[in-house]
Amino acid sequence: MSNTAISNNVLHFPPRRGDVKHVSLPQSIEEVEERLNDFKKYHVQEAIETIIPVLFNQIQVLGFEPSIDDEHYVKDAALLVESIRSLMCKLYDIQHPLQLIAGSLFELDGEDGFIMSDRVKIVITPYESNT
Repeated sequence: MSNTAISNNVLHFPPRRGDVKHVSLPQSIEEVEERLNDFKKYHVQEAIETIIPVLFNQIQVLGFEPSIDDEHYVKDAALLVESIRSLMCKLYDIQHPLQLIAGSLFELDGEDGFIMSDRVKIVITPYESNT
């Protein structure tokens, strides 16, 4: 590799028409909606990958350093990540399983805003696949 390429001074021109790989265009409104939903999910994932390291770094800076080898802490961290993903998905009108839990777990209290309800019983049952 030349020094010019290494120094990042190389101008890359767009590919010639014959070099462009064929990308099929959507043929129906359903395909357009499916591609749009895929783009939204991709955007949420990219945002998660940007936000989460900063969030956990700030938690660590404040003196909270859970062991990443301890499954007990990893699961709580995963819940936090999925909660953020749920919020972002909701903003895009994409369903996420935690939206149902959030909708049931919190209630409006006149003085404090939303608080965790003490009138909710959550029963978790394992999902069994038919495969």
